[in-house]
Amino acid sequence: MEHANLGFISLLSAEAFHFFVPGFMIVILENYRTTGGITDSLITAFDRPSKSNRDEAINEISGRHLEALKNELKSAAYPESDMQKRHDHRMSFFDSAQREATIDFFNYLKMHHPDDDPLNQFDRIIANIRVLQEKHRRG
Repeated sequence: MEHANLGFISLLSAEAFHFFVPGFMIVILENYRTTGGITDSLITAFDRPSKSNRDEAINEISGRHLEALKNELKSAAYPESDMQKRHDHRMSFFDSAQREATIDFFNYLKMHHPDDDPLNQFDRIIANIRVLQEKHRRG
């Protein structure tokens, strides 16, 4: 699978995302060390966007030549609520069993690849899915 073109995962419709996610998860579990692009794109797609997440990622950028990029990203308009609504809509297609399987998937990554999660995205994703799971249980 060509990794250079996998940024499209976050651009999939909610229906397409729901359909393709299990396949992406299987590929990641079977070939973790060679699926960087798929893994990164899937993590980003599951991580509910927020200004604090963006700022945390910006703070991880280092090097003097990147200062201009950091400043540009900090000043960029950030339609947080629209991105959150899109994320929540995408997640609404997952039933309880699929949400639990997704939690298990990210727990597995957290346990077996903790050094690959410097921004604690695995914990954040798991927590967000648990909140969604509880919301659906309450009706």
